[in-house]
Amino acid sequence: MNILSSWSGNQSRHISSLLKVWIPRIIQNVEIWHSEEDIPKGKLWFETLRKQLEQVDYGIICLTKENLDSKWIYFEAGALQKKLDESAIFTLLYDLKPTDIEYPLAGFQHTILNDKRDFRRLIDSINNIEEINIDTSTLDYTYNRVWDEFSKEFSSIPTIKKDESKTVKRNDRELLEELLNTVRNLDRSNSDKLSVSNILSTQDGLSKPSRRILRILDDAPKTTEEIRHEIKEKYNEDYPVVLLHTRLMSLLKRGFIKEIFQDGQKKYLSL
Repeated sequence: MNILSSWSGNQSRHISSLLKVWIPRIIQNVEIWHSEEDIPKGKLWFETLRKQLEQVDYGIICLTKENLDSKWIYFEAGALQKKLDESAIFTLLYDLKPTDIEYPLAGFQHTILNDKRDFRRLIDSINNIEEINIDTSTLDYTYNRVWDEFSKEFSSIPTIKKDESKTVKRNDRELLEELLNTVRNLDRSNSDKLSVSNILSTQDGLSKPSRRILRILDDAPKTTEEIRHEIKEKYNEDYPVVLLHTRLMSLLKRGFIKEIFQDGQKKYLSL
């Protein structure tokens, strides 16, 4: 299972590198893709990122006070959102509270890095993927052993200097300029590939599949199976029940839909 770790700035780069080392020690068959280490020198970085996005199952966005306004963070968040459902994208907060985060990043699920119980919820979400699913007792034992060592590493996270925020913004401009130049030189004849306009145009915090579900629920309350059938008819896409359930739970948690019971069946209704 592949997880993309997104970062911008010294603090989040360090946090991302910690995730690469420590999460696989908790869940062994997880691989963290950390761009600083995983793009070989000389490779076209945007093309490498695009290919990696095609393979990822989860995304973790490392947020700190120094990168809340980073254009690069918003770019990668948009790229992840085009590929994944919102429930598969997490923001990892360091020295921040959930109330510090604004939309569209506020629409994702937040995890506090140095909160043992909260970080465990992130691990549980990853573990609940069918291909992993380590039993609870084994995960408890491993997590408790690893956490003590992992949490000691937090002291190595660099502090923010007063002038560092300007450096981050300058680096973001350079990255975006390189991105635009790269996109112009790449073949974009296939509309399914990533494009800058498509990625940056996603501002409502919802992926295309979730918006489709909302449109379907606009007409009348529907069961999960009815939603799945209508998606197949209208959009010629066959959603696995587990994936559809995950999307519905995400929309329910964020207040876009509600559950009702009608004719003895649980149905979902758009708000």
